[in-house]
Amino acid sequence: RRVEEQVQQNTVLLNVYDVSDSDVIQRVNRIFTADDNVLAGGVFHAGVEVYGKEWCYGATVPGRSGVGAVKPRLHPQHRYRATVHMGNTEKSPEEVNRILVCMASEWPGSEYDLIHHNCLTFCNVLLGDLGLR
Repeated sequence: RRVEEQVQQNTVLLNVYDVSDSDVIQRVNRIFTADDNVLAGGVFHAGVEVYGKEWCYGATVPGRSGVGAVKPRLHPQHRYRATVHMGNTEKSPEEVNRILVCMASEWPGSEYDLIHHNCLTFCNVLLGDLGLR
């Protein structure tokens, strides 16, 4: 069965990507993940999938939110690598939408920082708000 058929509507997934389509990045990530067996290190992008959309954070011009949605596992700037099942949220779709509207104003893309304020820190906060951290 496909992943989509095995999950409930309120299932939350963490979708992990190689940061680019570059062969060098993909080789580095294969080394740091022991050929995709352990997600222990590397250069990755991630997004949180919930209720049919994948939410992520990235750099933008000043005045714009860095929060956006893409089709799950199809981020246009990164190469999909793996999905991690995070659990089920007790939040309704409306509550999730309210959380994301609030986060969109609190996460301007101009504040993106590769080390301290990035897609992974966004995912951690969103997972916490969904009751999963």
